[in-house]
Amino acid sequence: MKNYHKTNAVDARSANLLSNLHNNLSTAYLFRKKREEAVTELKTAFTVRREYASLGLIENNDTLQQTLSLANMLVQNKEYDSALEVIDFCESTITEIMGTNNVNAP
Repeated sequence: MKNYHKTNAVDARSANLLSNLHNNLSTAYLFRKKREEAVTELKTAFTVRREYASLGLIENNDTLQQTLSLANMLVQNKEYDSALEVIDFCESTITEIMGTNNVNAP
């Protein structure tokens, strides 16, 4: 699967799906309390988006939205500390991969 995008033409849809796959794996690892694996998968999801930024993937919020959906589910289950951990995890991963100055103002 990782070699697919190296041997085939990549379009925005396939790159987005690959990023979402890694995001979903990250969510599964978080549920299983495998934080290191979750971090690795979420980093990969953001790396795919950055690698194919020319296709408009940076502007796509699927990864962030899915991760924050997990936080929302935890809040609904009154697992507030876990929800805060997911939000902190998401923020620190985004900051590490994307930086804090990644939007160019006109």
